[in-house]
Amino acid sequence: MNKFQKKVSVIVPVYNAGTLLVKCIDSILKQTHRCIQLILIDDGSTDHSLEICEDFAKKDNRIEVYHIANSGSVAARKYGLRFVQGEYIAFVDADDYLEPDRILSLLSIITKSNADFVHAGHMEETDRNKNVVCDFSEVVVELDSVEKRIRFLQKYVLDGAEGNYISYSIWSKLFESNFIKKCFENLEDEQQYGEDLLCLFRCILESKRIVLSKNTMYHYVVRSNSLSHLRYEEYMAQEIKLWHCILKLLGEYQCLETTRDTIYGFIKKRMLSVLTTDIRKVCPIQRYYYKDIDKIMGKDIILYGAGNVGQDYYVQISKYDNCNIVAWIDANSAEYHFGYTIVRDIKSILSLQFDIIIVAVLNEKAGTEIINSLVGMGVSREKIDWQVSGVYF
Repeated sequence: MNKFQKKVSVIVPVYNAGTLLVKCIDSILKQTHRCIQLILIDDGSTDHSLEICEDFAKKDNRIEVYHIANSGSVAARKYGLRFVQGEYIAFVDADDYLEPDRILSLLSIITKSNADFVHAGHMEETDRNKNVVCDFSEVVVELDSVEKRIRFLQKYVLDGAEGNYISYSIWSKLFESNFIKKCFENLEDEQQYGEDLLCLFRCILESKRIVLSKNTMYHYVVRSNSLSHLRYEEYMAQEIKLWHCILKLLGEYQCLETTRDTIYGFIKKRMLSVLTTDIRKVCPIQRYYYKDIDKIMGKDIILYGAGNVGQDYYVQISKYDNCNIVAWIDANSAEYHFGYTIVRDIKSILSLQFDIIIVAVLNEKAGTEIINSLVGMGVSREKIDWQVSGVYF
């Protein structure tokens, strides 16, 4: 049987997906690989999602629609696994969509390599931006020992250093059918936070071969009302529960001792990330840093940007006696009020003496726009610096 005849089962849990669901289903049906089974699990939707699913099913016999009482995405995916006919399984979230060659591309890789799963990059979409998320090199990884699996886990998940990071998401992968059934069904139905991370841990520790692909034909659409946007107290409680689940899973594979230092560093970073979401700022934590601090020693500096990056840069640079911040500016200066300094309007640049302007924003596109506006004001391009921020966690 050639790859074009191999069936891929695509499982989509659906809960109040609204009009985005139409784009999602349509993108799956229009895949260049035609031999698919599309399993739509309506997870107790209260909008028109079930009706949309059923309307599509009337037009395409590759679609199967199932309805369950609202139980969460883990239970919905498990339910979908009952009906899988394909040799390979892909998961898609109901508000995301695929480019036409996505399934065929990953299917070609997994059949050629005989891997347990292929991990791919993706496009992350917000209302304003589209960003490629693919921070790794393409490689086929042989995992024929426990030691190699642990090293892979440490390198690509626990350490997650620049250039060696893979997304936890279950939808960024194509799995061999029996393999993912075994791994996914160990999750508790109630695990609605960090479930993809736990699944990835188990998949890595069970794998004999993994392929990393630069394919970025999955479009992940970020919605402000998603489950990942929790209140601080809920966020902290869920993270603590996840922590215990991770330790339990590593204990199950008898690799907790060999990963202890790395895993506690990983957990500490996640907990620090949770702490930064506390809007009360009771315990402010520096997350971003300017990487070329030696370059600005002895310089008169204007810091542009008073958001999270700018605030962290200010704390960092202020510690050095040889770095002199002559002004902190922002286009929305009136929004920022700090007890230790004043954030000025950008027009104040014209009256200041300085050696360098550090643009303290995270997004490269925003950084470029700021640079262009400063050049338009008459600032020499050579005196402006934007760089990718260093990140502590």
